[in-house]
Amino acid sequence: MIAALRLRCDGLDACWAVDDHYDWQCPGADRTNVGELVYRAKPYGFKGSDPSAIPELAAMMVASAECARPPLEASVVVAVPAHDSKQGLNLPDTLAPHVAEGLALETLEGVVRKTRSTPEMKKGGSYEQKQRDLEGAFEAEGVAEKRLLLIDDLFFTGATLSAVAAALRAAGATSVAGLVASRVKRGLPA
Repeated sequence: MIAALRLRCDGLDACWAVDDHYDWQCPGADRTNVGELVYRAKPYGFKGSDPSAIPELAAMMVASAECARPPLEASVVVAVPAHDSKQGLNLPDTLAPHVAEGLALETLEGVVRKTRSTPEMKKGGSYEQKQRDLEGAFEAEGVAEKRLLLIDDLFFTGATLSAVAAALRAAGATSVAGLVASRVKRGLPA
């Protein structure tokens, strides 16, 4: 059964994750089904992306959005842009059109961009440090008067979602909700 984990994230009207990235009940903290799909879908230096994981992961995100409480109130889907060191696939960009289609929403591509290089957020650090690293790192356009659903693959502290939401609001978005595939609790790698 799919549910939606409610997350606390500054600057967003609401934020949800499909599931935790790891099963904390399991010795050795094995990945959950969602965590395994994210792992398969993301390219890493030592492995490529498994495109077959993307539709299944997107379907799980759609199911979570449909059961989220409070209910999702968005009309447009936007992806968190890639970290500047990434090459090739940016999983949020790939997931966003699938999620939008499943929720019968519009997708806006390229409305958020990074304005400068930042440290990779999954590398650790406090929420406050990540906020400082990301301050002013994003710009947005073309979102005035729109209710947005912001898509990302992993949630560590929420700093990236908060920084992107701030840029979207500065560009005139009326609301910004977040939907991520999995939440990574501190202490374990993605």
